[in-house]
Amino acid sequence: MANKDQNLTLNEGNTEKVNLTIVTNDPVPNTPMLLDQLTDIEVLLKPSEITPDSDASVWRGKMSDGDVVITDAGAGKCYVKIPASAVTTTRQFWRVDTVSGSERKTAGGGTVTVVDW
Repeated sequence: MANKDQNLTLNEGNTEKVNLTIVTNDPVPNTPMLLDQLTDIEVLLKPSEITPDSDASVWRGKMSDGDVVITDAGAGKCYVKIPASAVTTTRQFWRVDTVSGSERKTAGGGTVTVVDW
């Protein structure tokens, strides 16, 4: 995932597990990122793309907190577990960031559609 056109559909009030494949453009486009070389992986659910990351309405799941789990580091594969309390119709954008030391890079994201049951 290296762009912001990775849209999600989630079910309101459900705990959701989202599988991710994180890629890089180094040395060539769509090269799997070596996840075991990262300090952290963060997934944010936000009301909109322009909502500040520090806003209280933003849910942030982190590898360092156990929300993001690496399943195949060499292939760039991991998943994020999003708690039911975070899956609401008010959150309509998501983003994945990779963190290596003090460097943060956006790996992808997009629109979130939450199905209101």
